[in-house]
Amino acid sequence: MKIRLDLEGAAELSNTLLTAQRKFKGDKSEVLTRIAKRFADSIRDNIRAGGFAPLSPVTLKIRQQRGGSGSAPLIDSGDLLDSIGIFVTDREAAAGSAKSRAGWLQLGITTAEDSMIPGKIVPPRPFILISEADGDWALEELADSLFEERRAA
Repeated sequence: MKIRLDLEGAAELSNTLLTAQRKFKGDKSEVLTRIAKRFADSIRDNIRAGGFAPLSPVTLKIRQQRGGSGSAPLIDSGDLLDSIGIFVTDREAAAGSAKSRAGWLQLGITTAEDSMIPGKIVPPRPFILISEADGDWALEELADSLFEERRAA
């Protein structure tokens, strides 16, 4: 599960940025890494902020038996927080978790019949989100990077 910044949607801005990208084919790894890191920070902040459906009494009991403490959804061992990483290519900045559990938590799941609690409905707890402000910031960073190269040329 990851968040991806695609230049789609706002047609005029998208066309401008895509034209700039074709004109200025320099290394974008620095700006894309900055964008991906901010996305990852936003995801971690979402997890820490909470506001998710509460854990069921059964889940709390299991957590206690395993030596966990607290009742905050998505935060127990810190494993989910630690799994948030960045993914950067020459054309993409993304952040998310490679753990399958992240997808289950994001979208919700009904547990399998052979699980510890068969048929349990685990509600969605969407944490892989970025704000409109972060999206706008990312577009500005990318545009600044592209047009800075043009001014320097």
